[in-house]
Order: sequence, then structure tokens, then C-alpha cells
Amino acid sequence: MLPGEHDGAGDLLRPLVRTFTRRDVSETAAYVLLSLGVAFAGSLAAVLLVPLVQPGQALSFGGRLFDTRRSVEMQAAIFAAAMVRFTFIALAGSLFVATIMTESGKRWHVAAVGFAMFLAVIVGLSARYNTAKLYAAYVVEQTAETRAGSSEMPSCGLTVNTRNSIAIRQALARDAIFLIPTAGLFGTGLDSFMRFSCIKAHQVHISILQAAVEFGWLGGGFLVLLIAAALYRIYPLAKNDGAVRFVLCSLVFVVLLSLAHGRTSRDGALFALIGCAVGVSDLRRRYVQ
Repeated sequence: MLPGEHDGAGDLLRPLVRTFTRRDVSETAAYVLLSLGVAFAGSLAAVLLVPLVQPGQALSFGGRLFDTRRSVEMQAAIFAAAMVRFTFIALAGSLFVATIMTESGKRWHVAAVGFAMFLAVIVGLSARYNTAKLYAAYVVEQTAETRAGSSEMPSCGLTVNTRNSIAIRQALARDAIFLIPTAGLFGTGLDSFMRFSCIKAHQVHISILQAAVEFGWLGGGFLVLLIAAALYRIYPLAKNDGAVRFVLCSLVFVVLLSLAHGRTSRDGALFALIGCAVGVSDLRRRYVQ
């Protein structure tokens, strides 16, 4: 680099680096060490416990389950530390479905993944204990009403903590339920909900409620029927087919996720998996016939 020239990347990174404190560095280092420790401990537990759960079988450190657990633990710990909470509830729901649908002799695989996720969540939350404690307090926080019994949008009469995403979602859901009776058959139009709510620049976050408001009673009803029909068609086939079971669990995951992070204009994964579930069920039925 010639004299007088500037390093563009360096100029951008220097102000960011200066904002780091010793506490940030120590917390990050502790988090990384704990994540590596739980990944190793969980994988070692799998190596030792598999022969007990499945007599006659052993698992090497190079085995696929070891690699899968290590990958799951590291990524789940990162998500937990980032305070992505409802994602783990959706994952727990999909793992519960997988446990029910899987043959009894293979359920220990699902249990191993679930145990790995549990350890990773503990590590991720422990690495940011103060933040985790604050978010736990948000769960039970009460939202005060400033104009009880008002005939306007519910959020307009609430004092919502804008740092509490749970309180925000509760207020948005109340707004959507308030609007549904007046939405009519065809609704108010895509992304129109944000014009009515007093919590600005926020969608409902619940895809079914958003569809009922913006696409009317018909749109909301059809979305529920689509989801129910896809689950109904694929459920019987998932008991005996691992690939179909994966599609079912994926669909359950995105449906649950749409109850907290849903937005119709961005629900591509939801609609793709609905179509995938119906398509897979049709192909399997034709194959059997």
C-alpha cells in the first residue's frame, strides 16, 4: 500500500474493534470454551451411552452421530446465545413429532439430538446469563392498560415495553383479533395490518391471523385448510418412511415458527413445504398402487 493510501477494510473495522470492552472479550471467550466443552462432553456421552441403549452397537468418535451431535450442539449454542427463543420451541415440537413417528428401536437417535440441543441451550444461555435473566423477566411482565374498555385498536390503549418482543407480539395478536370481525370475506389487503396497529412497522407475526385480517375470512380459512390437509395426507405415510417423516417434521417446524415469526409475504418455506408434503404423499400413494 502506497503512502497516503487508506486501507478501506481497516478503516471500517477499527471503530468497531474500539467499542469492544474487556468484558465483551471475556464473555465471548467463555462462551466459545463452554461451547467446545459441551460439544465434546455430549459427544463423549453418546459414545458411552449407545452400547447401553442399543446392546451390541458401538459408536466411534468418527461416526456420523458424533459429527451430527457436535454440529447440532455448536449451532444450537450460538442460536441460544443470540436469544432466538421460539425457534427452540418449534424444534422441540418437531422433535416430539419425530419421536412419536419413529420406530421404538430408533427413538434413541431422536433422544440423542434432543439431549444435545438441551445441553447447547444451557451453554448458550449461561454464556449470556444477565441477558437470559432479563428475557426471563419479560415472559411474566404485565402490560399496563392506559385506556381500558376503549373501542379503538387494543395496542393504542396499552403501554407496551418496546424491548419486550413477547409483549409486542401479544399486543399485535390482540390487534389482529380485534380486526378479524370487520375484515370481511376478502380482507384489507396484503401488509395492510401495519396501517391500523399503534405499534408501528410491525406485522402480526402470526401467519394465520395475518391471513384472516389481510385476506379475509376466506383467506384465513383456506390457509388453515391447506395446512390441515397437508398434515392429514402425509401423517399416515410418515410412520413407515424416513424421508416422508423428515418432510412432516419440517412442516411442523415451519408451522410452529409461523406462530411467532410468520409474515405471509415472506412465508416461502411454509408454502413450499405444504406443496412438498402434498406432492410426496401423492407420489408415495401412486408407488404403492
